[in-house]
Amino acid sequence: MRVSLTGYTFRGTIAAMGAQFAKTGDPDSPGRPKWPGFGAADEYVMEFPATGVPSTAKHFHKDRLDWVEAGLTK
Repeated sequence: MRVSLTGYTFRGTIAAMGAQFAKTGDPDSPGRPKWPGFGAADEYVMEFPATGVPSTAKHFHKDRLDWVEAGLTK
């Protein structure tokens, strides 16, 4: 199976962030996007799109997730 350059980039990013997190408890490392901590006020998440370039999102799918959470409390 052939892996595209994007696939290598994505895999390398995930591996580097995972190794950094395992080593230090923080996935941030030089040359990588900052991964903000999750908090109830901002609800930041890291997105890993097919482009291989991660980005952060605030209140990711908030309307959908609020709807799911409302259903779980019934």
